[in-house]
Amino acid sequence: MIKDKTYRLDKMRIQLEYELNYVENAELRDIIRYRYNDNKTWLQIMFLMNYNSEEKARIKIDQWFADA
Repeated sequence: MIKDKTYRLDKMRIQLEYELNYVENAELRDIIRYRYNDNKTWLQIMFLMNYNSEEKARIKIDQWFADA
């Protein structure tokens, strides 16, 4: 059962990387990868991306999803 879930999770990660290839903005790709693949918090992303606040990455993602 755990092997099945691990296998499904690995497939989902591969699919995420495949879909990220279609995101043209490299900054957004990094934010999405950090948040959903690497399970980073918004605070960790703030430091990784050298932002002034943790809201900046969240706002960028929200805007991108709203435009999509």
